[in-house]
Amino acid sequence: ALEKLKSEKIDIILSDIRMPNMDGPTLASEVRKEDENIPIIFITGAADRKDVVNCLNLGAFSLIEKPFEEHSVELDVANAMKMKMILDAVVKLSSLNFRAFVLSTKIAKMTERTSPEEKQKATTQLEKLLDQIAFLTNKILDHKTKKAS
Repeated sequence: ALEKLKSEKIDIILSDIRMPNMDGPTLASEVRKEDENIPIIFITGAADRKDVVNCLNLGAFSLIEKPFEEHSVELDVANAMKMKMILDAVVKLSSLNFRAFVLSTKIAKMTERTSPEEKQKATTQLEKLLDQIAFLTNKILDHKTKKAS
């Protein structure tokens, strides 16, 4: 699983806490080194309180006890995926906002000696960044609105 995480895009991890070669807290710790935002859902029938606390402290999204009903797993997976989408969008928004800030500062410092073409090019780039920011912001707000409904 850890090798796949290094070479492939993984959206969510479902794992037992007790495994032959690695326990859940160790897995969660190793996963966090590669991806801080990937949702981890642990399913277990034999976890002690210390393991549960460790997993949650390491950022596990949830812990489902065996025996479990399918709908509870489906609900946790759906909620974890929504959370991941929102976290990914927030990270991307942060980057876009920084780029927009840098570009707007550059535009503000342009003088009358700056060519109209250069000003237009920078303004167009800023408009594209602002469109991306608006799109991601609406995507996040849309998911929050649907959750509240």
